Amino acid sequence: MKTIPVNFVGGENNSRSRLWSSQSSINLYVDAHQSGRTPTALLPWPGEKMFSAGSAGTTRGMILHNDLLHLIVDQDLIEIDSNGTRTSKGTIPGTGRCSLATDGTNLVIRNGSKTYLYTTSVIEITDSDLENAQTLCYINNQFIYQGTDQRFGVSDAGDPTSIDGLNYATAESYPDDIVQIYAFNERVYIGGETSLEIWYNSGEGSPPFDRIQQSTTEVGVASPFSMANSDEYLYFLGSDNAVYRVSAYQPESVTPSAICKELREAVTSDAQGYVIQLDGQHFYIVQLPTSSLTLAYSEATGEWIRLSTGTTPDLPRHLMSGYVYAYGKHLICDYDSGDVYEWDTETYTSNGSTIIRQRDSAPINGLGLGSPGKRLLMSRAEFMMETGVGNSDQPDPEIMVSCSIDGGRSFSNEDWIKIGREGESVRRVEWYNMKGFYDLILRVRVSDPNFIAIHSASVDLKEAGW
Repeated sequence: MKTIPVNFVGGENNSRSRLWSSQSSINLYVDAHQSGRTPTALLPWPGEKMFSAGSAGTTRGMILHNDLLHLIVDQDLIEIDSNGTRTSKGTIPGTGRCSLATDGTNLVIRNGSKTYLYTTSVIEITDSDLENAQTLCYINNQFIYQGTDQRFGVSDAGDPTSIDGLNYATAESYPDDIVQIYAFNERVYIGGETSLEIWYNSGEGSPPFDRIQQSTTEVGVASPFSMANSDEYLYFLGSDNAVYRVSAYQPESVTPSAICKELREAVTSDAQGYVIQLDGQHFYIVQLPTSSLTLAYSEATGEWIRLSTGTTPDLPRHLMSGYVYAYGKHLICDYDSGDVYEWDTETYTSNGSTIIRQRDSAPINGLGLGSPGKRLLMSRAEFMMETGVGNSDQPDPEIMVSCSIDGGRSFSNEDWIKIGREGESVRRVEWYNMKGFYDLILRVRVSDPNFIAIHSASVDLKEAGW
């Protein structure tokens, strides 16, 4: 047998051709380090611990306003302080997702049919110039409201309740309707069904905004809620089933063909976008509620992963339906309970429930032995990972290892391998399994509430004839 290193650390890459790739990373993300025995490793996505308990209901929006967390659950606008204490602040009619923006004093909420203002109580904005109640944003002391068809309106400075009839402009470079408007980096991005226009605050005219010349591109926006930004980039899900980022003017796709395939097979019209900074990495998270799928892109490594809540075999979407960094915590809200959780790197459960962390490797075949297309025989797989990670919740943790020889369509029975009690130094994490194959995929799963770090893997192989 010859020991061959295999490509184990990586992201989500389910190609249309399983011979190319059936890689998957669920609740594990790729981190890189300039020193150490390996340059990259798979680390666990943070678990959830309760911050503020709610009651059953649909979460419709979440925002930090006036340094306090605000949440809409069913029709209740709720204020949550740094201790997690909840105070009801008013009623937002409707059942659909809301678009929210704040200037620090005024919180404006659009529910799809009407627009509401909250300062000390909720009131309906009745200005007839607010032509519809879809998306909005805030920039330079003015609220920008999406209007009917291709129009958008700019509120009076300092007064979100009024739009002068002259303060409307039209995003008419392409004959498509507006899907979402978003303010980023002192610009307003007008996302249409088939185009993206970029405007800036010129300070002149009515409204005092002008289109940046030669900035319009033929890239549409899939959803009214998919835009989100990091420090450097604005991200959105395009109507062509690719995720784009924009730094200045021209959007660039960050979506490999395998992720495009997953997005193409999903319903994207209700996609939600969020950006989180985790240990120095920015992640753009795209939540697809109807398709029960959550994908995340790392700005630092360029890798995609999947996030999931629950233990059913299909590993469904993550529970998140909103994200805010507040009170020094990464806070998310549960889509169907109104609970608010803190994402915590030292928590390995979802509010006490099991989290499945899973990695499926790239295909292993004769290329590693210089014998492409040949049948191989494996006797052992070895995983380089952090060991001795037992804790009080699970003192003697294990990983579950299995494999597939049919491109990831089915997997063998799992074998359980110990990875060490706290303080133990386990020399190797080895899996002995005699298996003949043409293409092999290794799967490692973890359900124990322990830290997991996978750095690399290798297999013992030899040719086995045709």
